[in-house]
Amino acid sequence: MSAKLITNPVQDVSAVTSPGLVRSLETADGAVTERRLLRTHTENNDDEGDIDDEDEERANGKNLFATKKLDQMLNSVDTFKRFENWKAYGYTPTDVYTKMWNDGLFDKYQSLYTMYSNNFKTIKAKH
Repeated sequence: MSAKLITNPVQDVSAVTSPGLVRSLETADGAVTERRLLRTHTENNDDEGDIDDEDEERANGKNLFATKKLDQMLNSVDTFKRFENWKAYGYTPTDVYTKMWNDGLFDKYQSLYTMYSNNFKTIKAKH
């Protein structure tokens, strides 16, 4: 393949770009927009949370209080997504307290209960 002088890079990009290279996104003035990449990264993380949400739906809410889920909620940006699931299944703050207490989980996960209770009115139930 011979080298080719590119007069319109947008039009000829497929002719000279190797498939393994990634092209940066640039605005008209040449400034690189990294926001686009950050949004893409966030969307990928959301997909992982959707898998957990699907698991909860398939289990009819039985694993909403599984220790694995609660441990993830302690250090997760998806905590409020899980709170939406709790509310969708009809758990009030009193119900959460009772469930955690009866299952011996309250001491370890008291901070989640407090956060849920304090924000209950603003949490929208997931549909």
